[in-house]
Amino acid sequence: MGRNAESQLGNGPGNLADVGLGDRVVIPGFIIPESQSRRVLIRGVGPGLAASGVPNFLPDPQIKVFSGNTLINENDNWGDDDSEALNVAFTEVGLSALADGSKDAAILLTLLSGIYTAHIRSSDGNLGVGLLELYFLD
Repeated sequence: MGRNAESQLGNGPGNLADVGLGDRVVIPGFIIPESQSRRVLIRGVGPGLAASGVPNFLPDPQIKVFSGNTLINENDNWGDDDSEALNVAFTEVGLSALADGSKDAAILLTLLSGIYTAHIRSSDGNLGVGLLELYFLD
């Protein structure tokens, strides 16, 4: 998947891992530098991996964004939120769209300077392969 030269991938090619609950939650961290705010796109892909031939994908990923112990935002089933704005952001960074009605997760938010973590976990208790992607926009 290509991406727009103006966007930055926040955590390399993404974190593809076996995901579940408890110690099977994937938690990468990221920093927004001092005196800046950034628009951030975070995707937790499970069912969307099937199109790429990934077996045993996570059937229902959930993502949560924290600053320290404070929950900033969360999503389970990306189409439940502003899917139009998310689709625009997917295009902006050169990602393919997630299927309408899929149980993949996605969040688009503006964060102030600080240290954050993004968590991907199973929403329904099932295990599977999940992909956590983080992109800085603007």
